[in-house]
Amino acid sequence: MVSEVSEIVNHFEDQDIISSRKRGNPHPLGLVSFGVTTFVFSFYNLGICGITHENVGLGLALFYGGFTQFIAGMLEMYLGNTLPATVFSSYGAFWLSFGLISLPSAGISAAYADPKEFDNAIGIFLTAWAILTIILLIGALRTNNCMIGALLLLFLIYVSLSLGKFTGQLVFIKIGGGIGVVLAILSFYMTLANMLTKENSYFTLPLGQRSFDNVNVHNAHQTISVENKTFVLINEAYSAQKVATDTIFNVVVLAVTTTQQKI
Repeated sequence: MVSEVSEIVNHFEDQDIISSRKRGNPHPLGLVSFGVTTFVFSFYNLGICGITHENVGLGLALFYGGFTQFIAGMLEMYLGNTLPATVFSSYGAFWLSFGLISLPSAGISAAYADPKEFDNAIGIFLTAWAILTIILLIGALRTNNCMIGALLLLFLIYVSLSLGKFTGQLVFIKIGGGIGVVLAILSFYMTLANMLTKENSYFTLPLGQRSFDNVNVHNAHQTISVENKTFVLINEAYSAQKVATDTIFNVVVLAVTTTQQKI
């Protein structure tokens, strides 16, 4: 009986530790993995330093822009943030698929005997991502100006690159590369802004949070107030339950001890 009561007490103590454990913010990880990969491949598209092959960046596309960003999206989903989860998971999957397409050992590009056919296939691939980006942009209209600007720039990149593939005009590829550098810098800024919180920094950076009518703000404050009250009630109930459990434990221990002494 004493051991069973001890297990109950330990269970509640473990639950208290788990519920109070601080969770990290995966948002900066998703942003920076996207930003670094975009930065590198945008310079490749610009043809900086005479670079014409993307092979060096394939590992970055697969593991950082792809796998790491996808994991950040899954963590956002775990935290209940649907839009960031969809954004990071989708573009993580984009870099994974793009890296696979560009990987020579995959043999995807070699399967096309006509280079123009391969370019058209890539153009359709990029057009699909442009459509997805517009959908995400519409869903982000109530977030902040930086997120809206980033998705808008990304849409322009996809359109420009797809035009470059369809027409064979290098100028569109270079335009996409130039916009990509701007997007990468914006992603770096957003990464820093999300890491600089009031708890761990001397200053913060604005993201251009969208403001709405006072009714929505009032409703938001009411929701937060209700959540805070609910949290307080849950804590009070748990504290009362813990006191009751400790009391029962002490009574059982005392009863067992008294019984043993009589025997």
